[in-house]
Amino acid sequence: MSKAFLCNNAFRISTTTTLYNAPFLFSLKFLTTTSNPFTVSYLIDKFGFSHEFALKASKELYFKTSQKPDSVLNFFKNHGFNDLDIRRIVKIEPWLLSCNTHLTILPKFQFLISKGASSSDIVRMVVGNPKFLQFSLKTHEIKFEYFLSKGS
Repeated sequence: MSKAFLCNNAFRISTTTTLYNAPFLFSLKFLTTTSNPFTVSYLIDKFGFSHEFALKASKELYFKTSQKPDSVLNFFKNHGFNDLDIRRIVKIEPWLLSCNTHLTILPKFQFLISKGASSSDIVRMVVGNPKFLQFSLKTHEIKFEYFLSKGS
């Protein structure tokens, strides 16, 4: 169960009850009410998103240069994703453009490979459900082990 509320109109604090019954886990996510013109332009130019969508998505992102988002795009391309795949992923999870791929995404890919997934399997999984990338690796391990035990 997740509860979220706004605190001073700047931070969203949510508590999460996990399988380990740790109700005091908190996550903070910076929220902004203004958009970054560079980010809006980047989303429109790189992905062909509408101005409205780019404006909305830019409120979840912040970057002043293209260095970080370009490194994320290169990471996906180097792992077998094509431009359309990346566009679909970013449309659903725009925050990925500002993540550290080697800390956020790569460990999940390595975990899947260790369980026998191929590069094309990973592409299909991520394109089919990009939200997969927002959860902790521990969450995925538990789910994977559960499905293995059920014979799926």
